[in-house]
This record gives sequence, structure tokens and C-alpha cells, in this order.
Amino acid sequence: MQEVSPFSANFAVFTDIVEDGRNVILTLDHYSSDAYTSLTQSFLAIFDKDELESKTDEQLYWDCHPYGQYYLKEYVSGAYVVLARNPGFKCFNPFVENQGAAQVEEVTVRWISEEFTMAQEFNAGNIQYIANISPDGAAQITAENAVVNLVLHNPNIYYIELKLDDDVIGDEVIRKAIALAIDREELCEMYNNNIIPAYSFATSTIQNYSEQAAEEYKAEFCNDVEKANALLDEAGYIDTDGDGIREKDGMPLIIKFVYGQTPVDTIVCQGLRGDRAGREVRGRQGDRAGQPADPAPGEDRHLS
Repeated sequence: MQEVSPFSANFAVFTDIVEDGRNVILTLDHYSSDAYTSLTQSFLAIFDKDELESKTDEQLYWDCHPYGQYYLKEYVSGAYVVLARNPGFKCFNPFVENQGAAQVEEVTVRWISEEFTMAQEFNAGNIQYIANISPDGAAQITAENAVVNLVLHNPNIYYIELKLDDDVIGDEVIRKAIALAIDREELCEMYNNNIIPAYSFATSTIQNYSEQAAEEYKAEFCNDVEKANALLDEAGYIDTDGDGIREKDGMPLIIKFVYGQTPVDTIVCQGLRGDRAGREVRGRQGDRAGQPADPAPGEDRHLS
């Protein structure tokens, strides 16, 4: 595996890759949800094997040709990218009508961090599409014939990563209690139901979705605070002083949650602070990649 990619650690679990006709068989040395998720993301593309083996690390960043609808034509750091249509593209997705080259020749993607600026640029006709805008931001869109209430169920979820090498989170019982105590429907209501609950990595808009599997995950890991409390009791975390926070061996159960910069991230963190299973959840915002700085000496346990 190439180690230059920021996602290389997600694929370090692969021990073998075998091509069998139209099937690609991956062997892992252990299960990894990160690997599963990364393989399904739109920003991870297919490259020609000969090109991967012949190019340098720097060329693999900026001078390779992914097999996708578009390729990178121009890049201005922090400002925009221009994507050009790949005329030879073809896909075999049975859920789309156009399985060939894209209908739009070029797409310019701009990075605009402020929702007010997004809305004003949209109203002025300088941009034609906005992704990840909050309901409050959408209310500022006044352009004639603008569509602002479009609901799209895309094959993506918001999820939490837990540090398995932590003394507490390394315990599977604690992780399961966290999953059970999160009220997904309540979090969606906090965002005016502009998001929908997810009970596993596999959602209803991906191929090979199993409703039965989703229901099994929901029953085993979701929305059961009583079961979460029972698991924490069993693990020895008890609220001994009546302050609503569980402790074990004199240490309170504190979770430090580092969240990203999207409106959904903020709402989810606010919802997690209202935890119902005797944990204290402290949130702080990370950088644009969602990566926090290392905790300072003596800082609370960091479980992002």
C-alpha cells in the first residue's frame, strides 16, 4: 500500500487483493469500519495500476488520472478547483440513466466558509449549487426560482470515531453503552429533521442494502438508554456522589468530543452534551479536516 495518502492507515488492514473476473476480493487481517467506509466514499477513485506504480508520491497527488466522471484541470489552494469532463468515463450503476460521460463539461468548485457569503453569491448568480447549508442559511437565499427545500438521501453518514487505545473506550462495553445512549431521532429533530437517523454504515441509498440488517443493528446498538445504563453499572461506573456523572475508581466518566465545522457537526455535539447515561460530554471544534491538536498535559481524556 502507498503510504503517501492521508487515508493510507484506513487500508493498512488489507493483506491481499485478488482480481477474479469482475470481482475484486479483499482480505483483511481484522475488521475495520474505517476501511469499509473509505471504500464507499466518492472522493476515493480508481487508478490504473501501471500509473500508480510508475509515478512519484508528488505525481500521485497532482498528476494522475482517476477513473471518474471528472479529472482535476486547475487548482488554486483555498479558493477553487476546476474539474473537466472525462470523455471516456463509463459506469455500470443500475440506478442512473446516464452511464457514460457527464453532461456538464466543466465544474468549478469554490470553498466558501460563511453561509451568508454562500447565499449572497447564489443570489447574485455567481454559483448555482450549495452543499451543506443549514436551514438558517437557506432562509437567506432569495434568488428567483431557487430550490431551497430539496431533500436528498445520499449514501453517507455522520459517525463518531473512538480511540480504542484509551483505557476506558478500549472496553467494548463502554463503546456499546455510548451507541445505545445516543438518541438519533432527537438529534434529527434538533436539526429540524433536515437529516435522518442512520443505524449502521449501510443506508437505504446504497447497493445491496439490507433492511433486515439495519433493523438488527437498530435493535442491538441504538436508542436504549436503560440498556446503556445497565451496561455501565455492570462495568463498574456508578454515580456515587449524586452529581449525575458516573465514576469508577475515583475517575469521572468524561468524554471529550472533537467535532467538525459543518452545521450538522455543531448540532450533533450540542445533542451529545445532553447525554442521558451519566457521562459528561465536552465538545470543542477541530480544524476543517476535523483533526484536533494533541491534548495538553493533564487535559481530560480525549476520545474524539
